[in-house]
Amino acid sequence: MINMSTTPAKRIVHLTSVHLPFDVRIFHKECKTLARVGYEVVLIAPYKQDETVDGVRIRAVPEPRNKWDRIAHTIWQMYRAACCEDAKICHFHDPELILIGLLLKLRGKSVVYDVHEDVPQQIFSKQWIPSFLRPLVSRAVYALETFAAQRFDGIAAATNTIAGRFEKMNSRTITLHNWPLGREFEEFAATPFSADQEVIRVGYFGSIAEDRGAIVMLDATLRLNRRIPAALVLAGPFSSKECRKNLENHPGWKYVEYLGVLNREQVLEQLARLDIGIDVPAPLPRRMVALPTKVFEFMAAGLPFVAANFPIVSSVIDEHHCGIEVDPTNSQEVVDAILWLAQHQSEARSMGVKGREAALAKFRWEQETKKLTLLYEDILQGG
Repeated sequence: MINMSTTPAKRIVHLTSVHLPFDVRIFHKECKTLARVGYEVVLIAPYKQDETVDGVRIRAVPEPRNKWDRIAHTIWQMYRAACCEDAKICHFHDPELILIGLLLKLRGKSVVYDVHEDVPQQIFSKQWIPSFLRPLVSRAVYALETFAAQRFDGIAAATNTIAGRFEKMNSRTITLHNWPLGREFEEFAATPFSADQEVIRVGYFGSIAEDRGAIVMLDATLRLNRRIPAALVLAGPFSSKECRKNLENHPGWKYVEYLGVLNREQVLEQLARLDIGIDVPAPLPRRMVALPTKVFEFMAAGLPFVAANFPIVSSVIDEHHCGIEVDPTNSQEVVDAILWLAQHQSEARSMGVKGREAALAKFRWEQETKKLTLLYEDILQGG
């Protein structure tokens, strides 16, 4: 095994064209972990400027005007930037960079594909692709992923289900669960249902979109306020300008407290002010097997939560009694779950405590770091 304390720093490059440079999985978990163990880490991403943050050097490429500009120009700017770096490993995070990964492989780089989603399944929910073309596009993406995975040096999959597909194609496939950063939550816990509060605060932090449950949450908040005073606290980017306009025109929007896009410190600060967490995305096939990071962050923060009755969440709730599962298409079930928690505050706080204990013991990123460093060591030793 490589002893990083005695060998020279090894430069590695992470690339993302879709995510923000300070994405939690990419920057706060993977890049910072690798920098701490001695790698020289460069993150290439669309951003306003070059800078070094927490030991990670961000190499900025111009921010694209839109999706098509990103595909036509940004990914090639990222490729040129990666070629200029004398990197041992190039680790990319978006399926649209698969071709770039193959080109970097041809240039002699070791390449890792970080698979955040089941992309062939994800295609079926892409509204910008005509519905009649989606099956064809999905099959084409599956074929491209298969071809590329057999040639890449490693695969880091976000869930066991995704890893199971790639293990057949690449022996260096690991599951890198997107668990919360345990150290962030060890120093604080939320205190839901303070005695002097007048309004129940229900929170969702993440990408805001209709297929991520935005309409259901607004419908539920509108109905909820006919029974008790409640605020829906939202933070994160909207999926589109049209989505934002539609949501702001919803009658439930008057009960929304929108916080904008928060940095990591602000997320933790706002989590501490919530009473209940909520995550009720639409039951799309790819989400039925996805790892709901928001839920595990609610648990780590000590919050009871209402979540979609998908398999991973259901198994966690059944084992740890830390939340309430609902049909994510039924806003009345969401209302009933929130009302129950608000009317049984002692039991709700107990759910928060149990969830926190489970998260800090079992579901934390620190348990995943060894997998990532061992993957890199294996690649570097294997050539």
